Amino acid sequence: MFTRLAYWTLLSGVTNSAQNEYVYSLVKPISTFERVDDRWSLRTKTILEREKTRLLNMRRAPLRSRIRARNLKVDAIGKLLERRMNVNRTLLEARRVVKEVWKAEGNLASWRDDPRVIDLIADVAHENGRFKIYDIGFVKATKWIHTCGVGQQVVPPLGQIARFLAELCACTELRHPSYEYKHLGGLDEIEIPRAITDWAVMNNRCREMAIRISSRWCTAQLVGDTIHFVMYLRGILENQRAARMVTPSAILNHVKLLRVSFTQFLDDAYTADALPPLAERFEAFLLSEH
Repeated sequence: MFTRLAYWTLLSGVTNSAQNEYVYSLVKPISTFERVDDRWSLRTKTILEREKTRLLNMRRAPLRSRIRARNLKVDAIGKLLERRMNVNRTLLEARRVVKEVWKAEGNLASWRDDPRVIDLIADVAHENGRFKIYDIGFVKATKWIHTCGVGQQVVPPLGQIARFLAELCACTELRHPSYEYKHLGGLDEIEIPRAITDWAVMNNRCREMAIRISSRWCTAQLVGDTIHFVMYLRGILENQRAARMVTPSAILNHVKLLRVSFTQFLDDAYTADALPPLAERFEAFLLSEH
């Protein structure tokens, strides 16, 4: 339970999924329940600075995609270095709270089909929640319980999902002038401004879509994950005309043309080294189709 939460503590709203995967791989060995203490930030600083030095001392890569990959990594390292004290605090509080959650709720099995699962998320994310953890909001809390096998009937209140529903699914309830959707890019953990009030709308729409796809195997979580992936790919493309062409069908057509499994494509999209060439190929594919 703690290990699953430790991963989501790195979400920041200033890095993308591939960057999060990369920095977590660097600090994962020291981010276990047994090893986290008040010196975690110092150990993290040593690890990240050593890796940054290694990257900057590498011979200049001849390919543009390799340069972009290195820049992605250096950027991610710099942003975690800035946040490491806050992350250390989150992890320390998580060590305490996870024990409390386990004592009160066990392995969360009783919440698996509970329509009131949002109450559990609020207990972790809301400032007055029973299990409040510093810097764990509704997005991180939802993603955490998803990895614990709970809450498939809800989606994290991500701005990317709200934008998709508002612009592509005619969900007028989520069209607010104050929502700066255009600035989302491919970044993670951008919570919608009115997370409490608009979240119910997002969940209802995603549940409706899941039922239309298949009431047997599709869930709101799966719909939300798919939407997030589409918006993530839109955000990492440099050509805005190509970015607007990204749809689930366009992704599937590209994967089919590449003759790779969708799982492989997904893994590459979330890997810092593989992301830049993937983005270049996908962008060229989209522009060639129109």
